[in-house]
Amino acid sequence: MKIIFPDPIDLTEEHIKTIEKLGGVVIFYDNIPGSESDVLGRISDADVIIPNWIPITAHIIQNAPSLRFIIVPAVGYESVDVKAASSAGIMVVNCPTHNSRAVAEYTIALLFSLTRRIIEANTDFKYGEWNPIRYTGIELKDKKLGLIGYGTIGKIVGQLALNIGMKVSYANSKTPADELDKLLASSDIISLHLPLTDKTRHLIDERRLQLMRRDAYLINTARGAIIDQKALIKVLKSGHLSGAALDVFENEPHGGKPSQELLVLAHYRNVIATPHIAFNTSEAVYRLGEELIANIKSIRDGNPMNVILP
Repeated sequence: MKIIFPDPIDLTEEHIKTIEKLGGVVIFYDNIPGSESDVLGRISDADVIIPNWIPITAHIIQNAPSLRFIIVPAVGYESVDVKAASSAGIMVVNCPTHNSRAVAEYTIALLFSLTRRIIEANTDFKYGEWNPIRYTGIELKDKKLGLIGYGTIGKIVGQLALNIGMKVSYANSKTPADELDKLLASSDIISLHLPLTDKTRHLIDERRLQLMRRDAYLINTARGAIIDQKALIKVLKSGHLSGAALDVFENEPHGGKPSQELLVLAHYRNVIATPHIAFNTSEAVYRLGEELIANIKSIRDGNPMNVILP
């Protein structure tokens, strides 16, 4: 079994050694390929690939004749054309639980930072400003947190929020559209915790952003394209929202520099923008290694786990 990691991934030395023992040939690449042809050059004779950041398109799938399995080292798998893989007889599996606590805790960190204007005050301080009265925030006790998405991460966020005295409501994939609209309109803070699919792409569009109260806050640690990014910039420019904390974006610049649109969004004073790091803790890195090893063993033993259906 030949296993290829076609782009960089953070794993412990212990886990790397274990994976090398499990595969007949295991190759790690430490840079991001510049094109689809570069990707194909790396994976052309692989049985299993584990792509971390790069998209695996139908074109790549159709030109990788040896490929039998794609392991996504993440919860979200929208970077892989699952339908094309299924049509080619390739099974896609993911790693659904390793970073749940990390993302949930990061969401709470953003919640405090946003509502108490911590990043804004810290940045001004570094440029020589001292004006405590400027940074009036809000207390979170009795505030309404609306969770959109209520899987493993959403539930942890909800429990943490309850522990600090917040009132928590949620919407999930079974929630009617009008009930989702009511949640948006009635919450002090909205936090997104749902996968990116054809149904959830731009779920939070301009109409729904305008439904939110002018003094409300928006947090996204899920996937960038769940929010219509251009609409968010427009709404923030109008002053409609108190602020937004974003760890994920549309068209993230893996291996490059942020686009001008991302820089415009990040430069609003009431926006906290971070480069997709909510998942990134030493504990989550360790659990990812464990989950990858479990997936590889299950494939080797003919009983794949965490299988994604098209």
